[in-house]
Amino acid sequence: MTDLEALPHPGAGGIAAQPSFRLLCSVLACGAAARPGLPALLSDPGTARSLRACAAAEGVSAALHEAVAAHFVRDVPRPDRIVLATQHAANARRNRAILDAVGEIAGAAAARAVDVVALKGAAWIVADSAAHAAWREMVDVDLLVDPRHYDAMPQVLERLGYGPASDADRFRVNFHHRPYRRAGMPFTVEIHRHLGWRHELLDPAALIGEARRIGPGLLLPAPWCRAFHAIVHWQVQDFGLQRGTLPVRALLDIARFLCDGRVDWARIMAHARAVGAVPACEAAVAAAATLLGAPVPAAVTIGAAGRRHVARSLARHDSPARTWLATQTWRAGTLWRCEKVAYRLALDGRGPLARRGLLALHRAVRLPYLAVRIVGIVARGGLLWLRVAGTRRRRVATPPP
Repeated sequence: MTDLEALPHPGAGGIAAQPSFRLLCSVLACGAAARPGLPALLSDPGTARSLRACAAAEGVSAALHEAVAAHFVRDVPRPDRIVLATQHAANARRNRAILDAVGEIAGAAAARAVDVVALKGAAWIVADSAAHAAWREMVDVDLLVDPRHYDAMPQVLERLGYGPASDADRFRVNFHHRPYRRAGMPFTVEIHRHLGWRHELLDPAALIGEARRIGPGLLLPAPWCRAFHAIVHWQVQDFGLQRGTLPVRALLDIARFLCDGRVDWARIMAHARAVGAVPACEAAVAAAATLLGAPVPAAVTIGAAGRRHVARSLARHDSPARTWLATQTWRAGTLWRCEKVAYRLALDGRGPLARRGLLALHRAVRLPYLAVRIVGIVARGGLLWLRVAGTRRRRVATPPP
């Protein structure tokens, strides 16, 4: 559960210095209304402004508005409530435009006998077509099609007035097309053929086969597929497991799935065991339970590894030095993991033995670059450590005025 005992007591001073990330998690947490320390903290104007800034940086301002309106409307200063309400209304309008755009794209695809599947944030909006999931913010719309129809989708978008929003070469062989945008729309559209570089974690055919038809050409994934995708997108695709990241928007997604009785967590864990994603599921659920007070399903066991992951992630989040080290280590690791190479080899139809051999060759070629990267990380890390140590010594040696 969210640890409110770690929050400073309102009468002890230093409220403005309250870590906004932890306070934001406390406000968004399940059962936040029952936490006695929050109203006094939120009534401080400085704390409220810091909280709003943190929510904006995390992309959860609309969710913060709903939490404040439900539980803390008498505590948060009125100017801050007005700003949050304005942001929530703007996000609701954006999500309505996204829902209309998804329906239009699906209709155009249906004319070619193609179904599109709403993913991630788009799936939240499609599932909540009445309120447009106004709590969920996004800047791009992710849609999946059967890989056999993947190459036809740019023409579908172009006929609707969309054009490429990027000319980067990295989209040439990718699991989704380059982003597309239409004039006047504050979001981009990405058409997927797979869910990520690790495409074997959730096969598109299985996801499409269990999806529910919402309208012409439009499918909504089964709840367990949506929850599992949210987990692997954060923990595997974005390397949350290795980097120890705690994005509040991802935490909020997982917490809402944990509170949704329609999600079959036994099915999720059985699938995770089959594809080797149990650590990712355990880490995501442990983080959502710890920081947002989400219930842990009986099918999910949070062991010592999950608890250690959350503790390490919080330590990294609170330390710029640890965050820097984790980021640099992850970037260096990309030279060894070669996920993109493995994905492209799989697209070429190479067998397992051929893929392993070619991956080994790619890694051998990259090994000198990896060695240089590691030396650079160690050298720069050592300089940063010396600088921090020197600053601390000067503070100790300088007497107070």
